[in-house]
Amino acid sequence: MALVSDSSLVTSPQLCVSRQISACSICRGKKIKCDGLVPVCTPCQKSRRDVECTNGSDQFARGKERSYVTALETRLDKLEKSIARSKSRGNTATQNHHVSASYAVPPSTARATRIERKEEAHVNELVSDFGFLYAHDQLLESPQFLLTTLILAPSTVCTLPESDGVVLPPRPEVISLVQQYVDHDLTLCPFISETKIFGSIEALFGQHGAPSDYWTVYIILAITMVSLATSRKDSRYHEAVRYAGAALKHAKMVLLPGSLQAIQMILLLVQYSTYDPYHFDSWYLIGAAARMVVDLGLHQDPPRSARMNDAQLDLRRRIFYAVYAYDRATTLVHRRAFSFTDDSTNVASCKLPNAIPSGLSKEGSPAMQVIQLRKAVSAPYQALFQSGPAILEDPWPIIGGAHHTMDEWETHLLESNLQEAYKLAF
Repeated sequence: MALVSDSSLVTSPQLCVSRQISACSICRGKKIKCDGLVPVCTPCQKSRRDVECTNGSDQFARGKERSYVTALETRLDKLEKSIARSKSRGNTATQNHHVSASYAVPPSTARATRIERKEEAHVNELVSDFGFLYAHDQLLESPQFLLTTLILAPSTVCTLPESDGVVLPPRPEVISLVQQYVDHDLTLCPFISETKIFGSIEALFGQHGAPSDYWTVYIILAITMVSLATSRKDSRYHEAVRYAGAALKHAKMVLLPGSLQAIQMILLLVQYSTYDPYHFDSWYLIGAAARMVVDLGLHQDPPRSARMNDAQLDLRRRIFYAVYAYDRATTLVHRRAFSFTDDSTNVASCKLPNAIPSGLSKEGSPAMQVIQLRKAVSAPYQALFQSGPAILEDPWPIIGGAHHTMDEWETHLLESNLQEAYKLAF
């Protein structure tokens, strides 16, 4: 990037949003870094000021944009004056310091360079503030800028037909279909609790369901119906499409940035897309979920100082491993690069689901076996295709090692009587 001395940087700055303005009032007052976590940020948690911590994003609430713009304009005016003074000093500088009697050196350019870089950083920070304010305003006013569009637009292969007037089947039928999903799909990838699923059913029939409840129940019904369909002409397939269309009507309210629930909702849509590739591309969907996982830091276990309870920590790990498993499986099918490498992750094993199929030990649960399988194929795939630009002289040891690992996994699979459970995984 050019230095601040180039006037084009000030007159036509490059608009970029490099960070989110989300510092709480306590961190702003202390001038320390704030991670913007809600309802309480990490610094306030450590200093036990939970009650005093305020949500930093409140400064961008509707009605407060004008005052913030005024503050930014004031900062911009001060920076422009500072830049003008720096240029003036550079033009009138004289050689006042002599190293020896034979020759003289100009004033040190190191200090001037540091000043220019500092001013450049201030300009970039100011431009970022303007950029965030613009993007935030567009998110409030223009639905086309919503995260929903960024996720669904590239992943939609064929637009779902309008699903007006979708009525839920009777409660016993809904519970039966959802239970089938729990037994066949959720067992392999338990990223959402059964309590949440059946609680959403009760909320819908109690006429007080939230958008996430509608999304959860409709997508699960769609997954179950499309898994039972034998072709696209099957009536159950058409029912699945109608349920999926009804769920997407609530997308703008559930696919919100910075939310674990949003990743869970995307994973449900990923599961549906694996059965119905005619309407959705699962690779784009799992890519969006993987990006949100990295942005929220789920690929790393939080430090002990975070004071996270066991239930929250286990939910983070379940969501991560669900995204990990689907990312590895989908990427291998498309023969593309993984969304993140194994070396960048540091997540301990998650707890097993509360309900394990009868006759299975915890070590032989389908979810744990699926994770082990994805890890077994992930390492050699990265070594063969993502290790660097240089061509491997002898890839056969890697291939042979992967084959041996897969043989051991298959042997354990046969010994644990999980063949039927894994037919759905492939």
